[in-house]
This record gives sequence, C-alpha cells and structure tokens, in this order.
Amino acid sequence: MAVQSLSPPPGADGAVLPDILLALAHEMRGILSPLKVTTDLLADPTTLEPPDLARLTGIVYEGVRWLEGLSEALIACALIRSQGLTLQVQEFSPQDWVQPVIQLITPLLGRRGQQVRFHCPDPGLRIVGDPRWLGHALLNLLTNAIRHGPAGDVIEVAVTSEGDRVRVSVTDHGAGPGTEPDPPEVSDWPPRMGVGLQVVGLIAGLHGGTVGAAGGAGQSTVFWVDLPVTVKVPAGGRAR
Repeated sequence: MAVQSLSPPPGADGAVLPDILLALAHEMRGILSPLKVTTDLLADPTTLEPPDLARLTGIVYEGVRWLEGLSEALIACALIRSQGLTLQVQEFSPQDWVQPVIQLITPLLGRRGQQVRFHCPDPGLRIVGDPRWLGHALLNLLTNAIRHGPAGDVIEVAVTSEGDRVRVSVTDHGAGPGTEPDPPEVSDWPPRMGVGLQVVGLIAGLHGGTVGAAGGAGQSTVFWVDLPVTVKVPAGGRAR
C-alpha cells in the first residue's frame, strides 16, 4: 500500500471548516438511517429467520465500521486545517468500492422498494485512491439518490473509464437538480444536492478529481465523480 500526503484543494482551509463539519454530520445521519431501520427489525428477532439475522447483523457491523471511519474523518478535518491530511492510497477494483456501500444501504432500499443496478463494462478496471474516503463519497451520492428517487426506482451505479480518467456515476429517476452539466462549484449546486455533496467535492478534490451533475425536473438525474487514473503528490506534498 502506498501512503501519500496530499495537500487540500484550493480553499480547503479553516474558513470552510464549518461547512465540512456540517457535511460530515449530514453523512453521519445517512449512515444512522439504515442502522435505525436494521435495529428496528432486530428488536423482535423471533420474527426473523437465521439468514435474515445474519444479514442484518452484517449491516450493523458495516454501519459501525462506517461510523468509525467518520470519526477519523472528523480528525482529518483538523488535519486539513493544518495542511497535513494523509490519504491511504492503494489500487482496488470497482466492485471493492461499490459493494460494501450497497450492503450498508440495503435497509433503506428495501423500505422504498428500490434497487441498485451496478454496471462496469471493463471487469479488469482498477482504481487508485483512498477506498475509505471514496466510499464516503459514494455513500453520499447513493443516499441522495434514495432520498430523491421514486419508490420502486432502479438506481444505476456505473464505473467507466476514458483515457486517463475514471468516472463513477449515480443515476436516479426522481426530480432533477435543474442544473446544466459540470456545475462550476459544489457550493453553487441547488438544494436538491444537500450539504452532503460538499464532502463529495472535497474528497474528489483531494484525489485530483472533479464532480458534476445533470438532469432536469421529471427526468433522470445523474451525479458523478471523475478521478484520475493515478493520484499524484502535488508540489509541497510528502510521500510517506
């Protein structure tokens, strides 16, 4: 595993720290929601078959793991302020990135009768980055799609590559954001995005990536994160 110290993107200083903390609090709520549904189901285990108990226990385990990661993210916010955030950069497959997040949000999908359809046309595709931070970004995109997509919706997650870029996109079929593609800044996105998208933009920027959205009222809505194939140490960064 290569460990690299990356400087935060422009503007990621103490002035925006409250916004980052608010975004992380929003993400924590997204994690607690499926955990609450799961614990409600576990409150009366006599109604559950052993396979269901095992599945729900697994969801609780994943949820606790994500909350542990969020606690580390709160520490990272302080490190961002001091220009010292370290990403644990490694190579992994799209499946390793997407499947744990889908498992975590399964109770929310079940409550609304929704599904996630995963598509990766290149089975040999590899992603380079910090899987934990990128997992937080994907969790935000998916909980946003669940919240705004209609009941019974099939949410589409696609991981594709073109040239030296990898794109993960999340598409739902609810009310669109009313923006043109490639909005200039996350902070300019409309309320439909929610404050949780602030942290998505931060994570993408730390990896040298960008975020975008497209869609309209009554149409499919897609949010995406574009990442470079490799994560480079910028000027002033430190490799560890």
